[in-house]
Amino acid sequence: MLAASSAAAQTRPAHLLTPAQRAALDADIERAMQQYADVPGLAVAVVQGDSVVYAKGFGVRERGKPERVTERTLFAIGSNTKSMTSALVGTLVDAGKMRWDDPVWTYLPGFRVADPYVSREATIRDLLSHRVDVENNISAWYRSPLTRAQLVERLRFLKQDASFRSRFLYNNLMVMTAGEAAAAAGGKPWNALIRERLFAPLGMTATLTSSRELTADADVAAPHVPFGGTLVPVPHVDADNIGPAGSVYSNAVDMAQYLRFQIGRGAIGGKRVLSEASIAQIRTLTTPIGAWQATVPDSDVTVAGYGLGWLVESFRGHRAIRHNGSIDGYLAEMQVLPDDRVGVVVLSNQMTLPLPEALANHILDVALGLAPRDWIGQALARDRAQEVQIAARQQTAESQRLPNAAPSLPLDRYAGTYADSLRGEIRVAFEEGKLVLRYHAGLAADLEPWQHDTFRAAWRTPNVYSLSPMLVTFAVDAAGRATAVSNALLGTFQAAPRARTAATGGDR
Repeated sequence: MLAASSAAAQTRPAHLLTPAQRAALDADIERAMQQYADVPGLAVAVVQGDSVVYAKGFGVRERGKPERVTERTLFAIGSNTKSMTSALVGTLVDAGKMRWDDPVWTYLPGFRVADPYVSREATIRDLLSHRVDVENNISAWYRSPLTRAQLVERLRFLKQDASFRSRFLYNNLMVMTAGEAAAAAGGKPWNALIRERLFAPLGMTATLTSSRELTADADVAAPHVPFGGTLVPVPHVDADNIGPAGSVYSNAVDMAQYLRFQIGRGAIGGKRVLSEASIAQIRTLTTPIGAWQATVPDSDVTVAGYGLGWLVESFRGHRAIRHNGSIDGYLAEMQVLPDDRVGVVVLSNQMTLPLPEALANHILDVALGLAPRDWIGQALARDRAQEVQIAARQQTAESQRLPNAAPSLPLDRYAGTYADSLRGEIRVAFEEGKLVLRYHAGLAADLEPWQHDTFRAAWRTPNVYSLSPMLVTFAVDAAGRATAVSNALLGTFQAAPRARTAATGGDR
């Protein structure tokens, strides 16, 4: 397994960026934002050794408005939160309040998934390394009113997607559960615990645990999502219920402190926050990963696997840990080369373009003095090629639609409530001659007949489901009753009693 390096490698000197290199980075980033015209704003931080050598903002907080992004502008960092939760657990391990290989039920006695064996044997390490191998379900938590405690209660409906500990299956709910276990062990909610045990010692004074803590006058970048052929700002999503897996907001200044802490192997400014033993556990490859597509193919960037909250990689022959994070309207990239004592974070308020990773790779090339690659240009070309492929697949799907394949039932007979024990309720209403699907708060889509009992969901407002075309299909029994509605991303929902009664009402 890949683990922490030797003491000699830990002290490899970092060659600080020169003023000329920093000025060149300014120009590179501005040029990249011109290439990626749909990225309103960026914030970048670079740390070498124990020095913050670069922290700067670019672009605007919201498209069409003049307020500029600075190094202190807040962005959601999405799944980069996971490594912070692992570090929090590490502090509790150091304090003798937790152990990596304790069963989850040690801290959460009610923890259950569908498989009794997995319920009994799953450990904190399993949760943080994505090897419990239950289904990765987004619809249970995304914009859901359920609290973390309620989500943990519903985990008993999560079925195995693969044999326990057999493969890497990314799962936000499992990392959230690890955070709840930490809260139980620490005697405080995860939000308070991570502020006390991680953010405060690191001097991350501006960092928030979720969007609930944003103030009306906050210096925060507006999230942006493609919708209806253009890029639009969207409200901040409330992801507190998945908090330990992805709800943190931070800025370049604070994230630089987090990079210092990682480069310092758990210490910052001469103060130890996390033991080297826990750092080693976190960075040890726990779950191997198969082929992983890099930003640029044939780039000598390879993913070996996942540790605890970090991907374990090789960046052009240099040992690396990294993660990215995407949540409504934001995309963030964080990379640390422990042996070279360099770290980079790139924060963006646009979630669909690969600029943060490509830019971070470019910065590492500069910091390491490597022969440059056109990470940014090649990633852009690859992204555009993917857009062409997606458009071609959509055209193919359109061409394969059966002609005159009308719905098998009158539209009002699809209306009703459909429920799932894990995912909650979907309500389908017949309104003004068409079907409307409503799910969690703010999620409403007009259902347009596609083919037989399959409908295309046209979302009324931008959200994670609206990023790609979505088809939903009703199951109809021999008596002509709609018995279920399903979609690969949302899941399957069974008709509730009297589900065929027409429902009405406006958007939630």
